[in-house]
Amino acid sequence: MNSTAKKLYAFKGAVQVFGKIAANNYAATTWAASEAKARSNIAFRFKQSMGYTASVPVKLLGKMTAQ
Repeated sequence: MNSTAKKLYAFKGAVQVFGKIAANNYAATTWAASEAKARSNIAFRFKQSMGYTASVPVKLLGKMTAQ
């Protein structure tokens, strides 16, 4: 497999913003080359959907699976 080949990652779980739970059961998918990049992509999309700026600290607390 090519090291730059992308996999489909799925996230399901809680999202923490400023140390408080902002969403209990957030679910999203993304195509990425690594789990770290997938987490970054999903966190960015969460910020966009909630109207937060890019500098807002978001922590994905749920499970990430590669499909």
